[in-house]
Amino acid sequence: MKTKDIAVAVSLMAIAAAVWILYPTVTAADSYSGRLSDARFVEARDLLVDYAKRNRARGIVALKSHDARMGVLLYCDTAQMMRLVSLADGVTYLSVDEGAELRAPEVAALTRQVADMLGKEYAPSIASRRREHNAVDAFFLKWRDGVDDERTCL
Repeated sequence: MKTKDIAVAVSLMAIAAAVWILYPTVTAADSYSGRLSDARFVEARDLLVDYAKRNRARGIVALKSHDARMGVLLYCDTAQMMRLVSLADGVTYLSVDEGAELRAPEVAALTRQVADMLGKEYAPSIASRRREHNAVDAFFLKWRDGVDDERTCL
């Protein structure tokens, strides 16, 4: 009987581990894309990095590559707010995550500036609304992915 109990316990632990690893958490984002010269891309990248430097005390962080042509990720604590990348074919891609403008209102102005550089009209829809996650998604976002949906950097 003990062997059967151990087998059941191991099976349940394996299922729980698989759910923990494989459960998908999905977030939405507004996105803008266009072509930028190397110099304009670096200008857009520096705009985001400078904003993060000025607002570090509020919890804003920029993760960037040492290569100026590589992208930058902008975070409010552990919650990603913006992503700017330059793709191999010269296309620049900006995404602004759901709720980013609620975490840090200045994100709207940054998005507008970079969208203008890309020749796109600023049209927030997802970035300006709060994420609506069910309890399971919120649990996995916070405890597995380290993203606190309630965190703001005001």
